[in-house]
Order: sequence, then C-alpha cells, then structure tokens
Amino acid sequence: MQKKITQVHLDSFRNYLLSQERSQGTVEKYMRDLRSLVRFLSGCPLSQETATAWKAQLRQTYAPATVNSMLAAANTFFRYFGFEHCRLKFLKNLGEPIGSISVVRQNDLVEEAEV
Repeated sequence: MQKKITQVHLDSFRNYLLSQERSQGTVEKYMRDLRSLVRFLSGCPLSQETATAWKAQLRQTYAPATVNSMLAAANTFFRYFGFEHCRLKFLKNLGEPIGSISVVRQNDLVEEAEV
C-alpha cells in the first residue's frame, strides 16, 4: 500500500500530539522531523522502500541518536495513520561511529579500525 503524506495528515497528527498533551517542544520536533520526510519524498508516495531510503539518507547526515529520534517521530506518525508497514527499526550500537569497528586487545586498549 502506498500513500502520499499531505498537509491534512500533518495537521491531523499535530492535533493528535496536542490532544495527548505532548510538550510544545516535542510537537515542534516531531513536525520538523516529518517535514524532513515529506521533503525527502518530494511528492512520491510513502512506502516501506521510500521510508527505508529516508532512513539511509538520515544515517549519512546525522548522528545515530538523532536518527533514532527522527525515526521515533516517523514511527509514531505511521502508527497513528495505520501505516504499520512503513515503520522503521532503530539504529543499534549508538556508541560506535558509522564505518568503524572496535577491536579490544589483551591489555584492554581499544583501537578503532576502519571497515
């Protein structure tokens, strides 16, 4: 199932967040994150594939914790509208930089090695 995200969706979701007594900061953050998704879609329909592509683009731009906060906003939006098929998994291992692995030596020194 593919669906375009419209301003009506965004307005309805904003009203939902306010009705749930979310803080103004949370509402603004969620709406900013959803506008990022809408910009990425550029009028294309929402699907599991486009949502996954957005997540990949976020990983190239933001720290993992920031990506996860944006995914939380999107997943709440997807759940609210019944777009369960678009929900995204959070990133794991937030302490490790993307593109590196940790190698532990016997003397407990940690060395970063590029993948």
